[in-house]
Amino acid sequence: MMHAEDLDGHEGISEEHETMSGFTLPRGVLTGRQEEILTLSLRDGWEAGDIAKKLNVTRETVRSTKFQAIEKLRKHYGIAQETAEHKERAS
Repeated sequence: MMHAEDLDGHEGISEEHETMSGFTLPRGVLTGRQEEILTLSLRDGWEAGDIAKKLNVTRETVRSTKFQAIEKLRKHYGIAQETAEHKERAS
């Protein structure tokens, strides 16, 4: 994964962006809400209930949004397709 220090002095590299202290997400793949929930959950270690309170949504909304974001990232990086192909070969 690319970090901010890798971008210094490199024009045109914008696929990923720094969200805070080494935690990166690909630019333009997730919605702002999905980025916010993943950042709070994965970078900051917040529980779904705490995120729900902060964002004034239900825990289920947090869980669902996080799941959708992870699925988008899997597709973006080609992991979802590889997983499906692996399952087919294993059968």
